[in-house]
Amino acid sequence: VGDAGLIFHEGDARALAACLRRLVTEPDLRATLSLWARDQAESLYSTEKVAAQHMRIYEQFAPRNRG
Repeated sequence: VGDAGLIFHEGDARALAACLRRLVTEPDLRATLSLWARDQAESLYSTEKVAAQHMRIYEQFAPRNRG
């Protein structure tokens, strides 16, 4: 998540409610987090990035025959 979200402890319903309340009542925060989350998702999980990660894994276990 990094800076692209609000963090709360697992199982802490009050903290979750507080985070949700902030998102509802603070439109600027909501907009900022939304933009940051989209940028993060696009930079980490684009089709090209995921394909390159898969290719590295495949080559680690079954290297191409380069001979």
